[in-house]
Parts: sequence; C-alpha cells; structure tokens
Amino acid sequence: MLDHVKFRNRDASVRFLALLRYVLLLIFFISPQVWAGFFSADAPPGDQLLKLAATGHSQSDTEARKVLTTQLRALADQLQLTANERPFEQLLPRTRIEFFKSLSQAQNPVVDYRDRILIVDGDVNLPYAVGLIVIARGNVLIDHGERNTIISGRNIEIGFDGRYSDRTSPISLIAAAGWAEVSWAASSRVYASSGIKFSHAREAKIFTPKGVDVTTGDVPVPFADAKSRPAIVKPLFSSQGATHVAQAKPQQAVPATPSLLSDRPADFRVDGTDLHAVTVYEGHFREVRVNIALSARPITLVLNSHEAVNWILTRQPYVQLKRVIVLCPCQPTVVGAGSGVPVIIGDPRQIRSISNRGANRDDYLEMQEKFEALTGQRPVTFQSESRGVAFTIDGIKNRPLPPLPASAIAKGKVILLATQGGLLEDGKVYTYCCAGASSTARASRSYNQGKWYVEARLLTREKQISPDTGTNVGLLSADSTQSDFWVSGGEYGHNYPVIGSSQHKLFSNGDIIGIALDLDKGELSYHVNGEWITGLPGAGKGIALKSGRSYVLGVSVAASSSTVPKDLYASFIKNRVDPEQLKIWAQHHDRWHVNFGEKPFKYPMPKGFKAYGI
Repeated sequence: MLDHVKFRNRDASVRFLALLRYVLLLIFFISPQVWAGFFSADAPPGDQLLKLAATGHSQSDTEARKVLTTQLRALADQLQLTANERPFEQLLPRTRIEFFKSLSQAQNPVVDYRDRILIVDGDVNLPYAVGLIVIARGNVLIDHGERNTIISGRNIEIGFDGRYSDRTSPISLIAAAGWAEVSWAASSRVYASSGIKFSHAREAKIFTPKGVDVTTGDVPVPFADAKSRPAIVKPLFSSQGATHVAQAKPQQAVPATPSLLSDRPADFRVDGTDLHAVTVYEGHFREVRVNIALSARPITLVLNSHEAVNWILTRQPYVQLKRVIVLCPCQPTVVGAGSGVPVIIGDPRQIRSISNRGANRDDYLEMQEKFEALTGQRPVTFQSESRGVAFTIDGIKNRPLPPLPASAIAKGKVILLATQGGLLEDGKVYTYCCAGASSTARASRSYNQGKWYVEARLLTREKQISPDTGTNVGLLSADSTQSDFWVSGGEYGHNYPVIGSSQHKLFSNGDIIGIALDLDKGELSYHVNGEWITGLPGAGKGIALKSGRSYVLGVSVAASSSTVPKDLYASFIKNRVDPEQLKIWAQHHDRWHVNFGEKPFKYPMPKGFKAYGI
C-alpha cells in the first residue's frame, strides 16, 4: 500500500514537471510584443495614451475608448485633480473617436474643431480649439484654446487658453512629454516633463517632475508661498514611452549673454559687409530656421525676436558669413553659425521687435533707423513674421516699405474723427467720451510733406481755469496704432503733444494754440495766443519730427467723470448720440474747438504755410 502511494506521488510529480516544461516553452516562444503589452500596464498613463495614438487605429472604438477613459482618469488621479478639473469627462461617453496621421487646419479649412476626440500619430496645428480631447505623439500648436484636454509626446504651445477676464474660466488639462508653453494660462492645469513657460496664470495649477524649470515670461517664477508653487508629481511619461521628446534646451547652441552697446560699440559695426536682417515676435515651437544662400559679398546677419528663440542657421559652402548679431529681451540661442564666426548679443533695449501684428509704416521705418544706429548701415534685405518658421537669405526676398495710410492722400472737408463719439458742431468740437483716462480724436486728413497751419481753442470744464492732465493737442502718427499722447517723441513714440506733462497749469480757458507743421524741414512750431513758444517757424528752434512719416492733428480730453452728476452720467451713456445730451455732458469736461481754415484764423498764418483743411 505504501509503495502504491509513492508511485502515485511520483506520477503526479512527473505530470507537474511536464506541465511546467510546456509552460516554459510557451513563455519562450510567445511574441515579445504581447508580453511587452502585458507588462505595460504598469507604464505611466502618458505612455499608454501615446501608445494609443500610435496603434489605436487598429483597435475597435470600444477598445480605444476603454484605454482612453482608463488612462485619462489615471493621469488625472496622479495629478490629484477634482471632478471639476477634468474637462475630458463630458466627451468620453458620447463622442466619436477620430484617428489621424497628422492634423492641421490647412488640411480642411472649413472644419470646426469643437467637442471632438482626436487621436493623432504626428503633429497638430490648429488656430482654434474648444472642448477637444487631443492625444498626439508629435508637437501640438494651438493659437486659441478652451476646455481642452491635450496630451503630447513632444511639446505643446498654446497662445491663449481660457477667458482670462472671466472669473469662471473653463479649465483645460495640458500634459507634455517635452515642454509646454501657454501664453495666457488662465485656469489651466499644466504638466510638462522638460520645462514650462506660462503667463497670466491667475488660477492655473502647475505640475512637474522633480527638477524641471518653470518660467513666467523670461524669468523664473517668484512663487510667493507653498500653495502657489508647482506641485512635484510622479512622472506621467517615461523616456521610453515618449520616443520623440524634444529637449528643452537645444544641443550645440551658443548661449546668449546680453552686453550693452556702450560697452563694446565696435562689435556692432558692419563695415565691409552687407547687412541682412530677420525679425520675428516668436518662433514656431521656439525655433526659427534661417538658410543663407548668398555668395556676392561678405554678410552680417541680424536676428531679432521678442520671445526666446533657438535660431538654427544653415549656409551654403560659398557663403561668407562674418558675424551674427542677436537682439532679444530674453535668452536666445544660435546653432550653426560655424566655427570662427562671432555671435554677438545686443542689449534688448537697443531695438524692439517688429511683427506682422504691428508692422506699419512707422514701425518699419523706425526699425530701419535703429538697425542703422546700431550697425552703421540699413539692411540690404529685411524679412519679418509674427511667428517665424523659416527664412532664406538670398538677396531677393525682402519686405517692402508699407504704403502711406489712406488718410495721407484723402481729399474733401477736414473734420475731427473719434471712434467712441464726443463730437459737436459737425466735427469741429471734441469733448471726452466715454471710457479710459482720456479719449482722443484725429483730423480726417494726414500729411507727409508740405507746410500746414491749424488753430485749436481750449475750453475747460465749468469752474475750472486750467485743463485737466490728459487734455492735449499736437501731432499723432497717422500710421501708428498708438492713439494718444501718453508716450511722446521718445524711443518708441511717434506722437508730439504741445502741452508737456507738467505744463497744464500754464494754459487757461480760451487759449488759442496755433500749430505750424513743416514736413519739408521736419519741424513742429506752435504759439499760444500769438506768442511763438518754439520761435518763429523756420528759425530751427521747433520740435524735430522724424522723417518719412505721415502726421495728423490730434486732440485728447481727460476724463473728469467724478464731477459729473450720477443721473447725467447714466443718461448720457445710454444716449450718447443725442446732441442735447452731449452739450450738457461737454460742460463737465474740457473741449477743443479746432479751426482747420474753413474760417479766418485768429492769428496770422506763417509765411509759406497753407491752412490744414485746404
């Protein structure tokens, strides 16, 4: 009986060993990919989502939705987000999942990217996105976004996220395996593995792995207390999962160390070379590529930006690049200048950037003048974009001088124009209207040559002898977006007020100010009640004007709403187009009565000048 039991035990052992051998063989021959998928359940949620972007198109909608739901919730749990901080929850159960190799508005301009689930194997570039779930293995660039959930295997750049002025700004969830940059972060929840840059983050929450740089603008964030500091969390991505991660700091780059022009003036002179300039507001994912293909003469290259840019240079073997000058109020980098080519960093105060959003004629001319002051010559070619991507320096591509504003050649009766109202007597009298510290009206015609004369009579508000600060008359640039006199004739100003910042007490109710505009000599002269404060026109003592510009007469009036009865204020705001209401309103504010020459002037017009309104 005992031997029989032993035999049975030995028989069971043999069967167990045979089964074990079979299992080991199965383990040996089974597909490594299957086991990798099996063990990937422990991978960070970011990796799982990026894997879905790479392989999800081969899955059923049910399988893909299950992975998406599970991993997005795991990611949110890891960041300890509340139910109100998870914008993806409303879309998950009811929205169709769409798969793309890459995605941009250019592929289908009429598509409205709202309330959709987009799984993308490559890059995403959209001008506007609302209520999206975007899982992309590549870069994600969105100009304006709101209520989005964006996961990227590389970098994320968003120009504006959320309604910053709204106290109930909807939350977006942003997570990048590389770096993330959100210009208006509002109430976003932002995670990035390599670095984060954001601004206007009133109610944002920032999450990072340990040791990641976080900046606001171009400087480290001054976190005042522990509550406002970035939360250090467990990584959402692994280096193996995010296979296309771009480094936060480019390799083989020349770091920028700003130095004042006054310290090393010789470094910026470009004698013996041709100057070629490229200027942008920002780069496409912080990079701008410049290909230099010019063989005629030695060249100096000027690179100018407002935001930090990694400039990537390529040049043909025959190119004679002698130096590179980089200008930026930031920390730019340069790659590819070549051995022996000096990269010179200019003081950011020496020159400001120009972009398509503000590139008018005055800005263009000012930029050219600043290049000349900095280097000794104006650029042979000049190229500019708001968000720079790629440029070619070939001696042909060049941005032309913008045309004169239409008002510089306008004909007909000259009157005052104001966008908000405040005009009386058919556009000859202007008073404050209706918001801000002051409001401004302009003449309907501007000039860029000739000699012109105009008179403006000052009328102060009731029981007031002198005008309020902010009330002024003078010349405005006809082309600049700057609409008042707060910045005048200085480094960035194109405007020339007659009343200085501390001179309002010198002027009284009823004063007549005559303005003589000599655009042939570039000089502004003015008198008060017939006394020429700047000397007679042509004497060379007037206010110097910048050449090549168009100027227009402007008048501004300061707000004095505190002296306006509440019932009058309320009724006027509702009926500002009512002439009778406006006359009553005007008594409580300064006014300007302008004579363009439609009737005789109070004082003799200078010799050789014409009436402004002729």
